[in-house]
Amino acid sequence: IDSMASAGPPSTFTEKNVKPVTIMGSIGTAMLWAGWNENDLWMTVAGGAILLLTTIFAVWVFSSNQSLERSELPSNEATESDSEDEAAPGAPAVKSGEKWLRFPHEPIRSLLTVKSGDTNKAPSDDAVAYLIGVQEYLAVELLEIAGNIAKQQAKSGDDSNLPAISSSQVSQALREDKELADVLDGNTDLLLSCCSFEPDEKSLNLILEGVRGILKIAHPHAKIEEAAGRVVYEKTLLACYHVATCAKKINNKTEGKESNIGVHSKEVEAGVSEIYKGAILDHAISEGFKARLRYMQDFD
Repeated sequence: IDSMASAGPPSTFTEKNVKPVTIMGSIGTAMLWAGWNENDLWMTVAGGAILLLTTIFAVWVFSSNQSLERSELPSNEATESDSEDEAAPGAPAVKSGEKWLRFPHEPIRSLLTVKSGDTNKAPSDDAVAYLIGVQEYLAVELLEIAGNIAKQQAKSGDDSNLPAISSSQVSQALREDKELADVLDGNTDLLLSCCSFEPDEKSLNLILEGVRGILKIAHPHAKIEEAAGRVVYEKTLLACYHVATCAKKINNKTEGKESNIGVHSKEVEAGVSEIYKGAILDHAISEGFKARLRYMQDFD
């Protein structure tokens, strides 16, 4: 037993480890049985001690193996998060740990803030993460269609040879997908009044960096013009405005206008369910839930 233990934890609980455990267990059992039948106290104690040490060794080997297997498992989430960080360096997030959210959180937070008299009820962070997840999903859908249109017009199957996606191609993408157009269509001037959306140069650069990062999901080597990137962002933000408006109404109804409790993720999900339809609804809820879940995992 001592010689086996001194070798350190084995990498696998294979036949090499099982054989000595089986032999020592058999010896201990035989001595315990013989000592009991012959009323030999010392043999009984020795057999019991051997069985106890064998059991301890077996548990130690097994637990060491389990820990080693867990440490060697590849972390898909970490890899995905790292690759996304490279796609959109410096993109603002709900909190510093959430670089995987590419779009800025302040416009979404502003949309979800319930204004009641002189007081403002701030939304929960997971509600903000949920709605950003929805916004980024809509952006991926729009950019995928716009990129396909750019390929068709350039008669190229290779993203790297495409000219940058233009605003007209983004507009054409909306015309070609009615379901997406129903969600994203509208006058983006409304954003100025609802959340004072007029980004400065720094904010605009972060927004465009986020759009480029999201474009890599649909078309890894494609590029996009600055004006087209801004259209994509504003269209998806407007879609979130309608969800936020619905979520705030639900909050006022469930919590009461005098409550200090702001919008939370369940109310955002209810807003998505009321505003969106069909496949877009299913995917929006799925991506919003993933964003919320990752937010909660990051700060457990």
